[in-house]
Amino acid sequence: MIGFFRFSTVAKAVNEAHLFAFVFVYTLLTIFIVAFLIYRAKDFMRLFSLSGIEHMALIALFWVSGGTFAALLHFGAHAFLKPALFLSTGVLESQGRCHIAGALKGYSGKKGAIFWFLVSLFLLAIVSLPPSPIFFSELYGFSAMIEMAKHSDHLLAMIGAILLLLILLSVIFYRFVAIYQSMKYEGETIEKKVYTGELFALVIFAVALVALLAPSSMAFLRGVVS
Repeated sequence: MIGFFRFSTVAKAVNEAHLFAFVFVYTLLTIFIVAFLIYRAKDFMRLFSLSGIEHMALIALFWVSGGTFAALLHFGAHAFLKPALFLSTGVLESQGRCHIAGALKGYSGKKGAIFWFLVSLFLLAIVSLPPSPIFFSELYGFSAMIEMAKHSDHLLAMIGAILLLLILLSVIFYRFVAIYQSMKYEGETIEKKVYTGELFALVIFAVALVALLAPSSMAFLRGVVS
């Protein structure tokens, strides 16, 4: 992504319109394919890997739309969320649950309750539900796209394209919520254990995500692009 940021800066100076058109079409195509694949996902690792592609595409789109702050905020949030989800995946699969159904059942006690809560928080945050940083980054990103279109003759086309993009994102959102429900309610209930070290690592990621929304963090990200 850093390579893309640097290259796009050069390409923008050459022909900003062509750069935006290319990235926008590429983003729509990428998210269309990812939405189809996520809809058919049957395991954790594939689900989270595919969602990473979706978020990278959005970061690139926000960046070339002039929403550099939105792109950096999204980039930072994803950098904390995705490792937390992959770590959670490792914990869930270590309990003999390589499939989605019923994966969050069987965690009892204080450690189990905290683990269940954190995994639920990360799953809902990755699909842009508030107060996730990704929720705010997408608001800033789509606003930047509309603001960019206001200075051209393509405002209506941009709004239509954003609506198409939101439809594709809604498919991904629906699938994540459906998977989350099946993780809670389906499958047999087997006693499962969470180690203190695993729980501590997830708490660190949760604290980092909260800190990302602090005013000082926001000010720092805005300062990077000013």
